Amino acid sequence: MTPTSVESEPSRLLHVAVYKALVTGMVVSTLLFAAGILSAIIGGKPMRLDSGARSSFHGISGIWAGLLAADPVVLSAIGVVILILTPISRIFVSMITFTASRDFKFVAITAFVAITVAVSIVLGVTGVLR
Repeated sequence: MTPTSVESEPSRLLHVAVYKALVTGMVVSTLLFAAGILSAIIGGKPMRLDSGARSSFHGISGIWAGLLAADPVVLSAIGVVILILTPISRIFVSMITFTASRDFKFVAITAFVAITVAVSIVLGVTGVLR
């Protein structure tokens, strides 16, 4: 008997869902980077590329205002956040796909990974690990 290269339907669905999530995140973040660069060029506002790059828009309402004003720093910062969150979204897409396939062993494993990532992010953001 030779092994077959045909994937099971749940496995194929998982690969397709993860692929779509990763490509969507990459495309959206790339478009935001491009929009930020174009906004800087068209608006004549050079973007600083060091840690001193700041926007005058702060908070959630400021982010919306920055998006509406096409602020280059806000557009680029959102692009970075989406790019960082893209691989993390893979965990949640996998968990949803495993749940739909009723593969609860992998739902539990993926949930453990999601919790580990969430705790790591919270500890890093709050500075507990410093």
